[in-house]
Amino acid sequence: MMKPLSALYNSINKQVYIICKDGTECRGKIVEVDEFMNIVLRDPQESKNGKSEKIEGMLLVRGTDMSIIRLEENQI
Repeated sequence: MMKPLSALYNSINKQVYIICKDGTECRGKIVEVDEFMNIVLRDPQESKNGKSEKIEGMLLVRGTDMSIIRLEENQI
């Protein structure tokens, strides 16, 4: 069984879907992960209250703000 942090480290440059505690949904490619599970996404899309927007550049999602992380299928 792979540990969550190891799975994230092994998923650099792969797609991820994140649901934050406030209901915000984020999708993008993982650029970087640290020991606190903070994740930097490249070419992110963010959805909140049914409104979706593509963000230019990168997005940092704090590990403490996440409630669900789903890696693209067949990555683990």
